[in-house]
Amino acid sequence: RRYNVDPEALIQTSGLVNPDIYYAGLRLVIPKAGPFPGARSLKAHPASYTVASGSETVYSIACAFGDVDPNAIATTNGISASAKLTVGQVLQIP
Repeated sequence: RRYNVDPEALIQTSGLVNPDIYYAGLRLVIPKAGPFPGARSLKAHPASYTVASGSETVYSIACAFGDVDPNAIATTNGISASAKLTVGQVLQIP
């Protein structure tokens, strides 16, 4: 979603045989064509988001919205993308 590519095109371009097997260091090739089928955003973007679980991360929050860059969330909020979040913490969503 973030790169606006069709998942099937990503799988084919990357030469993956089984799209369900991922491992650290796996190199993916982002295709230049094949827009994401459907809406890029999973949820409407709020002006702010309140961290609801102790296991949420900047990355998981970005993924929940589908097309938000985790680094943009981090920069907007003056934190690192790997920052430990706390329940009740309010983040601005760009």
